[in-house]
Parts: sequence; structure tokens; C-alpha cells
Amino acid sequence: MTANQIWQAALRELHLQMTKATFDTWVKNTRALSHEGGIFVVGVPNARAKDWLEDRLLATVERILVGIIGHPVQVEFAVLEENTANPAEPQKQHPTALPSVPPASGGEMEGGLALEPLYTTAASAIIRPELNVATSLYSVQKWLPLLGVQRWTLVQVLRCLCVHSPRRPDGTKWLTTTWKELADLLGVDRRTIGQWLAHEPIPDQRPWHRLVPPPGEEIAYLGYFIPRLKYAYVHQDGVTRRQGFVLEILMEDPLVPADRPLIAQSPQRGDYYAPVKSQKMTLPPEGVKSEKVTSRSTVKSAWPTSQENVASENTTLQNREVTKSARNVKQLTTYIAEKLDRSLTGRRRIRKALRPVVDMAEGILDDYHSTAMLYKVLLVLYPDHLDIFLQAVSEAVDIGEADGEANLGALFVSILKELAAEAGIDLGFKSG
Repeated sequence: MTANQIWQAALRELHLQMTKATFDTWVKNTRALSHEGGIFVVGVPNARAKDWLEDRLLATVERILVGIIGHPVQVEFAVLEENTANPAEPQKQHPTALPSVPPASGGEMEGGLALEPLYTTAASAIIRPELNVATSLYSVQKWLPLLGVQRWTLVQVLRCLCVHSPRRPDGTKWLTTTWKELADLLGVDRRTIGQWLAHEPIPDQRPWHRLVPPPGEEIAYLGYFIPRLKYAYVHQDGVTRRQGFVLEILMEDPLVPADRPLIAQSPQRGDYYAPVKSQKMTLPPEGVKSEKVTSRSTVKSAWPTSQENVASENTTLQNREVTKSARNVKQLTTYIAEKLDRSLTGRRRIRKALRPVVDMAEGILDDYHSTAMLYKVLLVLYPDHLDIFLQAVSEAVDIGEADGEANLGALFVSILKELAAEAGIDLGFKSG
């Protein structure tokens, strides 16, 4: 592969992992200059872009290029001059080879073993068949009729995007897309994606949500493949904003509800399960049902603009040490549930009773400059909607554990506004 072909493949990877605005601003106008001696030089339009890419994206670019080229590479960014050669002109390349490893005693090699993928055709190098996602006959015959063509295809698309994305240190895979891009791929309205992913909080698993059945269905079949989702946030320039969702996408096919009782009919023998009696599976004679795709004005349209942000496989749920803030959230929850008198009347009496709640919230959020605001929203939410206040605090703390630079106070306000809006509660904040 030439340097230009390698960089075009890398750009496709980067486009999946970044917001469109960020990609267009800093990455889109770059191009490969050379690839020699393990050094890959990328041309950038100006010095500002060079500084930004070196500070923010260098490690990511090197990791992506290793996956494409097959061996370690050092990336350098160089500012393009006005009289640089036409980017369409092919770059002079030197063939790459496996690193030389001196043999040890007995003829064995010490150190690492580098493998470089080879393709017999140019088409294979572009398609990269090792990233394919297999589809089972069971999925086609059982899940396709239940999900419908478009939702079934959405599952396959999310799986492919997940496989194609690099894994993060926490085990998740993040990619960048938008509801509009997914809708365009499936040939539906973007609001339809919102209907499919309509969700509700999972008790005792905040900030996670689960899918709810769409209109006309009793079971959220898509929820078998997307068991949980939560809001994703990005911290940039001192501001933390919501940017889409984190989705758990199941990479294997679950049993359809009708087949689950068959497991109980298969007694365990030794270290394996006895075969379940095979069922005769045939496609419906009249084909797969078509979905009636409609738009609901009641569905909130929340466009993920980062994916990161839209689809992410959480392959491991690791137990984390309970932080001080998390313990304090539990104390706040216990206080509101067991000690706070919810039968008070009179603004002054209620405000006095809420004083411990405000004090604890200030400590949890490390925000001692928003006392008046905390009283204001608590007075609105008292006594029937204090769970919204607790959920906003809890989600802000969860994000803060993952992002040490996050402003918990600002996060709390942002989440609280959205939760209140979803519940139809006016907190009295100015619009804008």
C-alpha cells in the first residue's frame, strides 16, 4: 500500500472516532507526505493544526497506523507549503519488512514477533475481510421476523462498527457517528432511530437506561441486542456537554423469547449440555414483515454528534472501588428517603428542612457557589420529584469518576435541566 492509501484508510478510522466538526476542522485537510524507515509524515495545512494534532491525536494516529500497516510506526506532522506537489501524485515508497530479530541459542528467536497482513488483491486490501462480522442462520430465521428488516440491519451495522473500532483502556470501543448517518444507511427518518432507542432509567443501575417497547409491541426486541445505554459526555475547553449515547451492543445472538424454555429441557451432562431437540426452521412463506416506520412528535430528538459516541461495546464491567463521592451520594439518598420530612408546608419551613440536602450536594459536587440555585430547584422538586435531583447528582458523579477534569457543578445543572424537561417540570431556568 502506498502512503496515500494507508492514510486514506486511517482517515476512515478517524472519521468514525471523532465528531464531524472536529474531523473537518483538524483532520480532513491533511494528507500523507511520505512513509520511509518506520516514519510516517503527514502534511497539515498550518502550524495551529500541527500543534493540535501533536497534542491531541498523535497517539491515536500511531495506534491506527499500526493496525493498518502491521508494524510500529512513528508519526510526524509537517506544515504544507503552498507549492507542495499535487496530493494525487503517487508517493515514492519503499517496501516494508518484518523487523530483524537475531536468533537465540538453539535457533529460536527472542523478543516480539511482528506480523504484517498481506492481501492477494487490491480489493481485499480495501475490504479487509478480517473485520467481517458473521451472521447466523438462527438470526436470519428467528430474529429477522421479530425485529423487522430495518432494526435487524441496525444491529448488524452496530456490530460491524464495533468490530472496526479500536478498544479503549476501559474495554469499551468508541466510534463517531450521528443518528442522521445511521438513518441514511437504513433509509429511515432520523426520528425513527429515536423511536427505536426510546429508553427509561434502570432502577439501581444509574446512569444506565434500557429500551422500552415501541408503539404496538409488548416486548422491546431491540433491547435483547442493546441491553443498556447511557448518555455520553465530552469535556472540552473547560465545558462538559452531553454528546450522544454509550450503547452496549451484544456481539452474539441471544435466544428469541419462544426458544428460552428449551434450555430447561436440556439437562446438563458432565461439562457440557445435552443437545436441544432441533427445530425445523423455515422462513415465513410471505417473507419477513415490513416495519411501519412513523415519526412520533412525543419522542425527544437527541442527536449524538460524537461517538463516540453513538455505539460502543462495553465488553467488561469491572468492579470499581467505591469513591468518597459515591459514598456521599448514598448518604444523600438515604437522608432524602428516610429523614427528610416531605409533608411540610410553607416555603421557609421547607427551605430549612432542605438545608442538609444542600450542604451534602455542595460537598459531593465540590461546588460552593451555587447555593441559591440548589435551593431554587429543590423547592420546585419538593416533595414528589426529588428523585430527579438525586439522579442528576449521581450521573454527574459517575462522569466525574471517568473524567477527572469534569466540572461536576456544571454537569449537574446540565443533566438536571434535561431530566426535568423529560419529566415536564419547569425549573425556572432562563432559556438559551
